[in-house]
Amino acid sequence: MWLLAALLLAVLTWQVRAATGPLALDLRWTFALDELRSAQLDRLMQLLHRAQGKLLAAAIAGWMAALLWRRQWHALLRFTAAIPGGMLANSAAKLLVARPRPQLVDAMIGVHGFAYPSGHVAAITLFCGYLVVRIFERTPSTHWRGLASLAALLAVAAVSASRVYLGAHLPSDALAAVLLGVTWLGLCQHAARLLALTRGAASEGLPCAPKPS
Repeated sequence: MWLLAALLLAVLTWQVRAATGPLALDLRWTFALDELRSAQLDRLMQLLHRAQGKLLAAAIAGWMAALLWRRQWHALLRFTAAIPGGMLANSAAKLLVARPRPQLVDAMIGVHGFAYPSGHVAAITLFCGYLVVRIFERTPSTHWRGLASLAALLAVAAVSASRVYLGAHLPSDALAAVLLGVTWLGLCQHAARLLALTRGAASEGLPCAPKPS
């Protein structure tokens, strides 16, 4: 799945860089959300904006502190590579594309820096995606796997919608962040499997790869 996400991200990024303005999907979904605007929804979206950053930062810091306290170095490495590492990749993508902030609707919050991909959406995608991966690793139960996947999808969708509604991002900014998050988590999982195979082969005294004859 992550290879498909990487391909879609590459196509979307090419379209964004080639375009002289917002994409068709940006216009459609930005104005669709704008039609839903109300005082109650304004307050809800602003509350989500304020809460998400603080809660997510606290959750990431707490998780890393717990792993440090328990001296679970391998788990700490995986967590750090997946989430802080993914956020660095997102920042690199912002600098590469250098897309300015949207001006289709008035922004309801203060924004700065480039828009593509969305940092808030990338962060929630990476964190929730990491939790889903861990749950899939720990339980074969389709019930718990399904609940975890549904909760992650709802959280990512809510944050994505809030960023567009508040005027901080275009829909393609949010979509790119989701695709980048899935791609990065897939790369991390693939690298972890390769490392495990390499370590397993080394512990058994086997060559890591066949030598050419």
